[in-house]
Amino acid sequence: MVNLSSRQLKNPGTYLLKYKLEYLLTLSTGFFLFVVLYLYEGFNIQQGLSLSGHSLLFRALSFGALTSLSFYINEMYTKKMFRPDSVLQLIAWHSWEIFKGACLTFLLFNFFWNWTEFTWASFSLLLGEYTIVMIFPIAVSYLAAGQAKRATFSESMLVFESENKKDRLAVHPENFLYITSEDNYIDIYYLLSGKVEHQLQRNTLKNIQSAFRENPYLKKCHRSYLVNPQNIRQIHHSGKSMKLNLGHQIEIPVSGKYFSEFSTLLD
Repeated sequence: MVNLSSRQLKNPGTYLLKYKLEYLLTLSTGFFLFVVLYLYEGFNIQQGLSLSGHSLLFRALSFGALTSLSFYINEMYTKKMFRPDSVLQLIAWHSWEIFKGACLTFLLFNFFWNWTEFTWASFSLLLGEYTIVMIFPIAVSYLAAGQAKRATFSESMLVFESENKKDRLAVHPENFLYITSEDNYIDIYYLLSGKVEHQLQRNTLKNIQSAFRENPYLKKCHRSYLVNPQNIRQIHHSGKSMKLNLGHQIEIPVSGKYFSEFSTLLD
């Protein structure tokens, strides 16, 4: 009997999300505001120099940068204190972000125009327009983040489907134990809340091997078994007999032609 080392296989599903919601909100809000102001001349923004002597390009960039900075502080720091979770909480949170961004934008706007527009009427108008403009990048950020999460979820899960696509099981790689087959059925064993569960599907081991050909979490050890090497706790090797101990009182047989493959796990 030989104990395996604590060396872990690389998890191919462990990726950072390509697009985190916090960064999307930070970048998209400022960029979209810049586009609206500079390219589309939104808010009836005046071209040419402001009273402070700054060009339209400089002012549009400043408004965009200030908005991104405001969202960055809110998303990366302030949000941790409130942790909005429900839909209503998120709506309230983003309403606060928009209001704060509008206040900062209003102050910067008045700086460029020597405080000649520092009135409630001007602020109300700006708040309404700013809110409308911010709704778009916030909505797009959620859609993009949702797509990224679904893609990452799909990549990080082992998804088993029956031949007729009626039965489907998604398992985290670290919870997958093994698959055994008999005739045209497979039985998938996995952990759920620390307990061994299984699901029977109409499929063949050959189909599963083909679908997961390059996946390191499914390794054939016997004509009737596919096993997750990461969950092997011990290897019992004596003469012409080899068995894989997966814990939970589970031992999987290894055919002679696969001895050498599993012996490498002892290195």
